[in-house]
Amino acid sequence: MTLPSPDANEPNGDDSVSPEIIRRLAMDATGAKEPGEPELGLFLEKLVESFNRDAEASRIQRRNFRDLCVAKLISQIQIRDCLQRHPEIADVPVERPLFVTGLARSGTTLLHNLLALDPQNRPLRYWETLQILPPPDPQTEDADPRIARAERLVAMIHAADPQIKAIHYLDPRGPEECNSLLMNAFASNLFLMTHHTASYHDWLMGADLTPAYRFYKRQLQILAWKYPSKRWALKAPAHLFFLDALFAVFPDASVVQTHRDPAETIASACDLAARFRALSPAADALDPAHLGRISLSGAVRAAARGIAARARYGADRFVDIGYADLLRDPAGQVRRIYRRFDLAGDDRLERSIAAWLADHPRGKHGVHRYSLADYGLSRAQVNEAMADYLAAHGTLISPASPAG
Repeated sequence: MTLPSPDANEPNGDDSVSPEIIRRLAMDATGAKEPGEPELGLFLEKLVESFNRDAEASRIQRRNFRDLCVAKLISQIQIRDCLQRHPEIADVPVERPLFVTGLARSGTTLLHNLLALDPQNRPLRYWETLQILPPPDPQTEDADPRIARAERLVAMIHAADPQIKAIHYLDPRGPEECNSLLMNAFASNLFLMTHHTASYHDWLMGADLTPAYRFYKRQLQILAWKYPSKRWALKAPAHLFFLDALFAVFPDASVVQTHRDPAETIASACDLAARFRALSPAADALDPAHLGRISLSGAVRAAARGIAARARYGADRFVDIGYADLLRDPAGQVRRIYRRFDLAGDDRLERSIAAWLADHPRGKHGVHRYSLADYGLSRAQVNEAMADYLAAHGTLISPASPAG
């Protein structure tokens, strides 16, 4: 969530933001002759177009946004170069991956942590998301400098806002969401969390993200290249928006969807987004009521996409986990997932889950308090907007509790 510092070496303090400038800076930094993946160029162009249209940004905010884009494009160029130099990476299997998704703040992180305890599963780890290259190597992993970098970054985030520990604890060596990999393709709704890019987000919702998911898969292959073959266990609420692209690229994927009272998830997600945005002093201001509106709109879209995907791909590709059930019987919900998708598990996994839960009791890092009213919303408003989702999954949703 932290952003690159403005580049003090840019001539004349130029703060222009355009795809051409971003490409030039990234190519100059890498010595590349090509500006990244050709099929991903439109994603960058739409993002920059939206920023220039939607954001009334200050000079430092423009430089901040441009440097973020340059950093992501540098990653894209370097990943493409690695794949060209090592074509054998394209043969690294990604078989029967398991994806955890659901509305943000619906229990996806807890469930992902539990699945990551199975030695047969391969989660994406926080330190790997900071920089995909060089490909991690199990022989040198413990001394990988990216781990120390991740530890410093997490310490800075927790020091800047200790409450984040209670909301979304960051473990430098632990499982992490897929957002950074999608950001390397300029295909992530997280850009909306740091800058006003509403028109980009609207465009993204109607775009074909298959090219972005192909690039996402290539990154997974790089990360798995030097490791024994394992089953990927991945997680991001954002996947719920883009299940068509996900299934196009991973035709044998299985999806676990978590469910929680949307009045709770939206209020919690708003508070987390506001806190992460505040950690970037160069990010532009965001009105809380506006954050509430876009969060509710996003939840409605995500829920609708999930319901539609079941109709297209069949319910057997999904298993549903209620948040209350996950809290009451975590190991039992993992067993349900394994039975549904015919995955092998044993008593060692259950013991690992029990030990992990004992070491991570709920509230260990504090209590997260939030309210819909802080973001201009009410429970009645949310329930009306999410009526289709509540009708489809209401039996799995935890009992309502006051959320404003």
